This record gives sequence, C-alpha cells and structure tokens, in this order.
Amino acid sequence: HHGGHNDDEIVPQVRCQNARPLKAIRATTIESPPKVQRYSRKEKTKIAINGFGRIGRLVLPIALGRGDINVVAVNVPFIDVKYMAYMFKYYSTH
Repeated sequence: HHGGHNDDEIVPQVRCQNARPLKAIRATTIESPPKVQRYSRKEKTKIAINGFGRIGRLVLPIALGRGDINVVAVNVPFIDVKYMAYMFKYYSTH
C-alpha cells in the first residue's frame, strides 16, 4: 500500500504546466442590485410570515416599516404569543 491507496485503484492526478499562483484581489461592486418594483395600486400588499426564527424576526420589522405592506399573519404554532412578543422586542442580530 502506498499512501493509503490500494495498488489496484487508479487515482487520477491533474497537473498544470503553466499555472500561475492565485493572487488575492480587492473587488468593488459598480452596480447596485435591482430595486423591487412597487405596484401603483393603492391597496397594500398582504404578506404572511411562516415561522419566527432568525429570518422571520428580520423580515417582520422591515415589513411593518413599509407603507405598502400589510402583515396579516405570523405562523408560529409552537410558541406562545407573549414569548413571541418578547422575542420580537428584544431580538438582536448579534
């Protein structure tokens, strides 16, 4: 046995003759991501949040702060409403 390989086993090896070492680069984006197009209708977009984990707790305050979104439900079947309010009030991203 050579280096833990079976003698009958074929282990392909790839070698590049003219490979240059990789260099770290500093990149800056020159385009901002596209903005979400808002509808021109007067009624708010209704959304429901499924779950109140990290993502749900991040989405809720953003949605509540927007004038064009109405949060109609947060689906969390296994958490008491009072504890959910506590989690929302004291949630930290740290």
